Amino acid sequence: MQEDGVSPVAITLCCCLKACSAGSHLRSGRKIHSEIVKLGLERDLDLHNSIIGMYVKCDMIFESQRLFDQFSTQDVVAWTTLITGYAEKGLYDEVVNRFGEMQIGLFNLDLVAHICSLKACGLVRATDMGRQVHSQLVKMGLEREITLASALLDMYMKSGFFGEAWAVFNRLPVQSASTWLALIVGYEDHGFSEEALSCFKRMQCDGFAPCYTTYSSGLKACGSMKTLQMGQEIHGEIIQRGLESDFGVGNALVGMYTGCGLFEEAHKLFDKLSKDEALWTTLIVGYAEKGLADEAVCNLEQMTMGGFSPSIKAYISTLQACSIGSAFREGQEIHIELVKRGFDEDIYIETVLVDMYAKYGSVEEARDVLEKQPIQSTVSWNALIAAYADHGLGEEALECFKNMQLEGVLPAVITYACSLESCGIVHALEIGWQIHAETTKRALETDPFIGSALVGMYGKCGVLLEATEVFDQLPFRDVATWNAMIKANGENHKGNMAIQCFEEMQKQGVNPNGITFICLLAACSHASLVSEGRKYFEQMIEHGIKPTWDHYTCMVDLLGRSGYVCEAEQFAEGRNCLQCEEILRTLLNASKIHGEVDVGERCFQQLLRLNKDDAGSYLLMADIYTKAGKFGDANNIEEMRIHAEVKSIGKKLIQRSLS
Repeated sequence: MQEDGVSPVAITLCCCLKACSAGSHLRSGRKIHSEIVKLGLERDLDLHNSIIGMYVKCDMIFESQRLFDQFSTQDVVAWTTLITGYAEKGLYDEVVNRFGEMQIGLFNLDLVAHICSLKACGLVRATDMGRQVHSQLVKMGLEREITLASALLDMYMKSGFFGEAWAVFNRLPVQSASTWLALIVGYEDHGFSEEALSCFKRMQCDGFAPCYTTYSSGLKACGSMKTLQMGQEIHGEIIQRGLESDFGVGNALVGMYTGCGLFEEAHKLFDKLSKDEALWTTLIVGYAEKGLADEAVCNLEQMTMGGFSPSIKAYISTLQACSIGSAFREGQEIHIELVKRGFDEDIYIETVLVDMYAKYGSVEEARDVLEKQPIQSTVSWNALIAAYADHGLGEEALECFKNMQLEGVLPAVITYACSLESCGIVHALEIGWQIHAETTKRALETDPFIGSALVGMYGKCGVLLEATEVFDQLPFRDVATWNAMIKANGENHKGNMAIQCFEEMQKQGVNPNGITFICLLAACSHASLVSEGRKYFEQMIEHGIKPTWDHYTCMVDLLGRSGYVCEAEQFAEGRNCLQCEEILRTLLNASKIHGEVDVGERCFQQLLRLNKDDAGSYLLMADIYTKAGKFGDANNIEEMRIHAEVKSIGKKLIQRSLS
């Protein structure tokens, strides 16, 4: 046309720009844009909108934005083009921002733009903006249009406003598969699996056939709730409809079976399906969530050998499984692989690595991971502070807390709680006061976690009056808060006060848990309340709480500390507790206090069978012999201790050289 000397008009150029948009021909689109400028037609509104649309379709969204902003007059087409462009590129914050600007200009968007805006509002939780869109649709009489209704439902469900979603749903003259889907997916995304399954059943009762996404959400809910029977029923329907080989449905089936713990069935399905990264991730996550670290690691290796690159989610889940199980070396190897792939700087990977090293007591390695990151998150700082606190390293935890604040990272509730626990460990009352003041400024002192931590900190520091004041001011007291108060009284040798707390707790309708009885039995032990301790141990069993090693240790300590050493030994022996090092050391210490040489010797011999390298056992036994005047035996024990210590150092040096 141009070669024939015919000058293009606006409609010709609009058609050419549309062709460029359809085929993503950016270079040709730029040439046509230049031609429009040469012809002086760039101010034509239709052409201007077509240019914006071309750049949007060719992934030049910010170029289209620049041109949009340069034009003095915009119409609904331009706004719709820009908003849908941002939505297609996943830039939902920009959709919400632009929608707000559009409303100031009093433009009414078309159907597609409204749907994009509602989707964006749901994804970025811009519920107020979503309500404005909803209000506009009501004024325009479009609220009951099924496509817009589905978008409204999706927006409210994503934002967690289930009541408003149901109000929209119930006002519809007829429901559709898409409106039911919005409810099912919304509930499942928020973890309300029971409600998602209820909607799934009601949808089928209303005669709507589930689609791929509906089946996937239903199966995910079955896996979360471990409702195997319903999951198998859905599986049967899927087979009947020939949908089992669909990627999304197959993935959801594997996830459902791993969620229900049926890994054999999951593997049968997995072997039949075409493999992709998502399917491998589902299988690995399934093993990891059950704490099966070896299986998760094995499948991660097979995934890599099969030519697939593990996702961040697969790595995170496997590392979490390594943290729970006894797979520290495997976790270290994954860490090395993450460094090679450049994933170690990912904030989520960093946090789980810190947590893994911390759980295994490798707090220095955890700190190294944290310090190598260009930006430290609150979560990773929390993991490190909690690790130091869990291992009794209060000073190190408080140093981390100080450094975290110097870095400008705002502490969270759990940060304050762990830091207060650390203050208690090292009796840093002054720092505890400062943290208390800081939580008061931020109106957090009434939070149950912080309240419990404050009670615990003041209790450990021996300031029982302040612990009681904090406790009395709490608006809500859960079992953890009561436990902290019982423990605080016990640690300050106020056994009767601890018992009063326990009785008052039950009067107020708070049921005790296993930790409650540990705190209570420890309080009885500190105050030598033997008969009360025996009574509460039996009461615990009546409450249906199964005793743990900690409960048995408290009872052995109570009896032994009060002079009933032989009875303490019989108690431990009758409950097969003489395989627990902590209980044996407790008995050995009681034997030292009360001069029970025979019991001490039996405990010492058993401890040697369990752990020959424990220096504390040798020292206790040597003290028992010295106190009994058996100085020769005490010297022999000292020689054994030195020999064991040298041997232990040698083992550690060999292990270090091997690693």
